Amino acid sequence: MSTRTVVRDRIVAEFETMKEARSGRVTEFDVSLRWLTETETKRGGTYCVIVTDEQRTSQTLRDDAYQLSGAVVLYAQDSKDARAKMDLMIEDALDVLRRAFQSLQGEIQKAAVESITTTEASTAEGDWPQAVIRWSAVHRRAVMV
Repeated sequence: MSTRTVVRDRIVAEFETMKEARSGRVTEFDVSLRWLTETETKRGGTYCVIVTDEQRTSQTLRDDAYQLSGAVVLYAQDSKDARAKMDLMIEDALDVLRRAFQSLQGEIQKAAVESITTTEASTAEGDWPQAVIRWSAVHRRAVMV
């Protein structure tokens, strides 16, 4: 299986485990493998797990190091205080990423959260918060020749 898929699936599995155990700060949410449509952003809370780019960062005679980039996109909707809910979802997502990356040791060599950006008016039809947590992970591939 592709490293990209393994990493994505591990993150999704950690979100699903948190949801089933109701162990997060926000206990009711959905998980998606893609960005949401405008209609879908009206859900109560959703984490979208996206793996985007991969770039070679170094070469040796045996293998090449690649940096895999991804994002967890959060949509939080709450009639009383959507921003507070989003802040809790951010903390839950950081916990999930930490657990997922720790469990991927051996598959990846290093992982880090690169940025967290938020806005309160990011969707076309409403003013519920959205956040994007960008992350990266380094893994190795055998050289081609």
